[in-house]
This record gives sequence, structure tokens and C-alpha cells, in this order.
Amino acid sequence: MICRLLILSVVFINLKRLKICPGLSFNDETGNQSTGNYSNFEQIKKSAKMKTIYIIRHAKSSWDAPNLTDHERPLIEKGITRTALVTGYLMKHNIKTGLMISSDAVRAFETAKLIAGAIGYPIEKIKTDRRIYQESLDYIYTIISEISQKIDSVMIVGHNPTLTDFVNDFLEEEIDALPTSGIVSISFETDDWQGITSIKPTINFMITPKSLKNAIF
Repeated sequence: MICRLLILSVVFINLKRLKICPGLSFNDETGNQSTGNYSNFEQIKKSAKMKTIYIIRHAKSSWDAPNLTDHERPLIEKGITRTALVTGYLMKHNIKTGLMISSDAVRAFETAKLIAGAIGYPIEKIKTDRRIYQESLDYIYTIISEISQKIDSVMIVGHNPTLTDFVNDFLEEEIDALPTSGIVSISFETDDWQGITSIKPTINFMITPKSLKNAIF
């Protein structure tokens, strides 16, 4: 409950102040700056034939519990606060999803619940898939190919390096790593999930807690 109140307070404080800068460039957690044009924060195209994928890396998690397995590591407070920045952006731009699929690792599922709660996606409808936790890019493509054609958008919450490898398949300029709580939105002008690899993608936006914090402050 305390964490939930913290998230909501950070979101609502920043929503009034959130002004996305068109000239903002992507910054990773190490402070490196990309020259790629991923910072336009364009509105997602509306089309009768459009599939949109939101690739989301889990929030920052704890390494301070040696008795826990990697799969069991929870989020830390800093990760929750940073995620509030990206959920604030999603809320401001009224971004929704038809489906949310998360790795079954604790840190990923906790991140998925934070995002679902912010955008109004039913938490009980979040699907978990163990394959996202495993380091296989093929599994990500397989999961996407299994999505019903009736669904036009999906949020996938998972881990590096797999998620970085996935987005680099579509970015003109590759990134070294998608930061924690980072989101990349990619659209494809098609009505078939299995056809995304043959369609030129549209990068709608790439946001990270660091880039949004810089934009606000």
C-alpha cells in the first residue's frame, strides 16, 4: 500500500509538469547519449491495419538478498519511483494496450503490475510466460506470433539482453542496452502478428526514466 501511494503521488506531481522535449535524445543509465532519432515521442498512428508492440524492461531490482534466486529478486524503491516517470508518460498520452505479457520473474511481474495499474489494464489479466525469462530472442518472436489477430497492441515486460536484441532488430541505430523501466514502442502497418518481420517498422517513441527526468527538470 505504501509503495502504491508513493507511485501515485510521484505520477500526479509530475503529470502537471511533464513537457516532452522534441529535441531530447536517448540516454542510457551510464549517461551515454545516442544520436539516434528516437526522441520525437510521436503519437502512435491510428490505422485499421496496425499492430503495436511496447517492449518494457523490468524496473531496477534488488541484489541484496543472497538467499533469493535470480528469479525471485524483487523491485527496490528506486525502481518503483523511476517507473512512475514512465507510467506518467503513458497516462498523459492515454496509451493503452490490448494485451500485457510478462516474464514470470518477480521483478518483471511487479513492474507489469505497476504499469497495468497506471494505464487501467486489469492486473488479473496480465499473462505470464516463462519463455520471456529465458535468454532467447526466438521465444519473443514466437510469443508475438501466438497473439490473437483480434488484438492490435501488446506490452511485453521482460529482461536484457533479449529485449535489447529485439528492439535492435528494428532500430536504424542500435542501442547498447535498454535501461531498467525503459520502453520502446514499435508499430507495424499490418493486421498479422506473424508478418511484422517483413514490414518496415515505425518507432513511435523510446522513453526511459532518465530521459523523462531530464525533460521535466
